[in-house]
Parts: sequence; structure tokens; C-alpha cells
Amino acid sequence: MISLLLAPVPLALGAVALGLLRPLGRAERAVVACAAAAFAACALFSPAAPMRDAWTHFEHLRLSLTEPRRLLDPWDRPGFMLLYAAPAALGLAGARLASLVPAAIALAATMRAARALGLARPWAAGLLLVAQYDFFGQASSTMTELPFAAALAIAAWGWAEERPWVVAAGAGWCA
Repeated sequence: MISLLLAPVPLALGAVALGLLRPLGRAERAVVACAAAAFAACALFSPAAPMRDAWTHFEHLRLSLTEPRRLLDPWDRPGFMLLYAAPAALGLAGARLASLVPAAIALAATMRAARALGLARPWAAGLLLVAQYDFFGQASSTMTELPFAAALAIAAWGWAEERPWVVAAGAGWCA
């Protein structure tokens, strides 16, 4: 029941990702598509070892489906829990695949910020983001840092385009 109530959250963020992708150029969309394919492959084919923080976060996600008060757990970050709890009902692969949404948001916002700042090849900023070891690993895991990265990228994009409400939305999600 909880997963049905929370299902609109990842769907809404997916709509945000699509909205951010629409004005991108062909090369920039290709970066997001290739990165999403790589992230999805890693999410589906990486071993599921019950260890470290990613597994603990996944266990908390699964528990939140039967104990809704866990959605507000400060260690797991409530924003993270709202995004990942419904996909976690589909198992570890579902939760890992949910990471595609904030990864796509971070990529699109980074490239839009690069374009607004006048960089000649905004798609290169996306490639550099994907090439970061931590970002690539987070984009197919159940760690809490990826939604923070997406929010920070949105704040940078808003700053680059001089849209204070976008900066406030990104910075507000970071908290």
C-alpha cells in the first residue's frame, strides 16, 4: 500500500528529468542516453552483496514499506526515501534502477549549466560528470548521495541561468 502511495514521487522526478532533457542538443541527449544505458547495465548486472551502506539503505527502504515512520529517518534522508521506497518494492534491481532518475537530472542540469556559462561543448561537462568514479558508482546503487548531486547540479544550473527560484529549489532539496 505504501509503495502505491509513493509511486508518484519517482514518476514526478522522472517528468522533471524529461523536462530538463527536452531543450538539450542531440549530442547532449546522446550523452544522457549512453550514460543511462551504462548505469542500467551496472544496476542490473552488479552483484548484490549484503554489505556496506548501500545494502543498509536498501534494507531501510524495504522496511519503510511496512513501517512508514522509517521514511523520515534522518540517516537515510527523507528525500531519498521518498524517491527510492516505491521502486524498492520491486527488489534491489528496482531500487538501483531508480538511481537513473537523479543521475539523468544531474547530467541534464550540468550540461544546461555548461551551456548557460558559454562553454563551447556542454556535452563534455556531462561526460566529465559520468567519468567521475563516485558519480558512476552512485548512479547504479542505493546510496543517498546521488539525489544530493542532482539537487546541487540543479542549483548550479539555476545560478548559471540567473533563475533564483531554481537555485532555491536545488539548494532546498540539498538540505
